[in-house]
Amino acid sequence: MERMNLENKWGMHHPEASGKISEVFPFGQVDIKNLEYVKGLKTCTAFTEGSEERKRCSIDLIKKHQPFDSENPKKKFLSDLLKYVKEEAGFKEKDKKVSAFTTVGSIADVEQGIDLFIEISGEGMQHPVYITYDGTIERGKVNGERTKADVLVDFNEIPDPNEEPEEYAEKMRYLGRMSAMVYRSRLPKESPASPTKPRIIRRGGPIIDSRGRINLTP
Repeated sequence: MERMNLENKWGMHHPEASGKISEVFPFGQVDIKNLEYVKGLKTCTAFTEGSEERKRCSIDLIKKHQPFDSENPKKKFLSDLLKYVKEEAGFKEKDKKVSAFTTVGSIADVEQGIDLFIEISGEGMQHPVYITYDGTIERGKVNGERTKADVLVDFNEIPDPNEEPEEYAEKMRYLGRMSAMVYRSRLPKESPASPTKPRIIRRGGPIIDSRGRINLTP
């Protein structure tokens, strides 16, 4: 897609080589200049890089410094993404809490290579489920290189919602479907119930099990 089209659609102005600007407009950006964020960052980086403690600390920090309401983001892309994730996952009204958190510019962006994550929690879930996203206009990532996220969002392929609303809705529903697949893959697997072994009762003669069935095999 031509750069001019990208600029008109997402407000991207001469994206840098890293693609950071292309991520900011649809996803928003963590308030990394906030003094409380800087203070929390020091706490998180005290943990070993790559450790679960550091990742957990980073996620908690990011959630506290969002530029929007994570359940009802004003960003159209995020609002529509949440809508289609709920629909494709089959969630009923208020059945699950589905929230979007930008990670652009944060420690998770730098260390984990993700620009956004969706958190799904609710009744009957012991732990939240997370789905991660990487937004890009770089062809290298689109071709399967250098992405660590669950879902890769290629902004070159997402139509302008104002000029091509049907095509845009189709692409967003596809992202919602991919997200729902990730969600389902992370739900705890129910182990099949083990059949109860009949208790054997001897009553002189044939063997009768606890279900009242006769077994002539000694």
